[in-house]
Amino acid sequence: METYNRMIECREDPQSLEDLYRQDPRGFAAALPQLMEEEGDSILLQAWRARLAGEGERKAKAEGLPLLGLFSLLGGSAAWLLFHFIEKGALSPATMVLAFLPVLGGWLLTRSRLGRKQVLGVLGLYALAALWLFLLPLEERDSILLSWLHLPVFLLLLTAWAYGGEGWRRGEKILSYLRFLGELGIIYGAMAAAGLLLSLLALGLFSSLGWSLEELYFSNIAIFGAGALFPWAAWLAREREGALAPILARIFSPLILAALAVYLPAALLGGGNPFADRDLLLLLNGILGVVLLAALLTAASRKAGEGAGAWDVLNALLLFLALVIDFIALLAAAFRLGAYGLTPNRLAVLGANLLLGAHGILILLGYLGLFRGREEASSKLEAALARFLPAYGIWGAFVALAFPLLFP
Repeated sequence: METYNRMIECREDPQSLEDLYRQDPRGFAAALPQLMEEEGDSILLQAWRARLAGEGERKAKAEGLPLLGLFSLLGGSAAWLLFHFIEKGALSPATMVLAFLPVLGGWLLTRSRLGRKQVLGVLGLYALAALWLFLLPLEERDSILLSWLHLPVFLLLLTAWAYGGEGWRRGEKILSYLRFLGELGIIYGAMAAAGLLLSLLALGLFSSLGWSLEELYFSNIAIFGAGALFPWAAWLAREREGALAPILARIFSPLILAALAVYLPAALLGGGNPFADRDLLLLLNGILGVVLLAALLTAASRKAGEGAGAWDVLNALLLFLALVIDFIALLAAAFRLGAYGLTPNRLAVLGANLLLGAHGILILLGYLGLFRGREEASSKLEAALARFLPAYGIWGAFVALAFPLLFP
């Protein structure tokens, strides 16, 4: 109360307020909201509110670093432990994902505002996914391999829930999550490359002394470091708010467009036949995934309410070519399914093509509305970009859980 009374007396004196804050920072911060109610028009008090809000954010970030270090230790330990079980043949290599995405999701949950039931729900689904990976037989059957490949897609959906918190399925939060993933991939790749270079230099120095530490180093320190670095890369990506991924996507989108414009006619004239050539069909699906990812990252960098620009035209052309590829791949997958019978690989490829094609069409329709200057076209494009992320996660869960049972 004494601090509040003194603040009233010197509310127009910047130096006196500064001295009072230094004497009693907590009391000053507690009294400021009440004083703002009475003197809300004061520019000086508004400046103080902004200053304290910024200091609160910096303090929260500093207090969160020990917790981040704990998750880093957890990720490194999980990676080391899983690697050694994988090396002994007790677990599949697919279980290594558990050292990354669940740890990332756990750290994100500490920053979200989800209720207790929702937090327990996310953690429970992570645990069930881990249990399923552990229970899958160590057999290289197609259905098992597809389960290993698709379960991380479901885990990415769970991580989106942890990232977005309440209302995580809203368009702006999904787009923010996509930018975050792009940023995380770039930062983690750069950190891993730098770590590898440093490791090679250090091992070279020890090798000059006649010490051969390669196996010991890569089986222990490098594996631990790979898991431990991931939460720190996520922290940096969260702080940067997705600045790099859209830039790289815009750099590579014209190159991808030019490559596809040359490749598609060459493939058709050169006699490439995805209806008979399985490898060509898989290549087309890989190209489709890369193109759609580049288009998503480019589109996700758009500002809310922004009109159509040159990058939107380029992205729409890229999506059109992606849909041409998807149409060819879809016809080939359906033909192979009818001609050669039902297999898990053919069903998975067909389902992925249907999902990617439907998503691409929705985004392209959103762009057409934007080019025509329709009202709320920008928000509809945002919804088209974000709407399919849950569908990808559900499809990933279906393949991971159902295929080993349907195709024993």
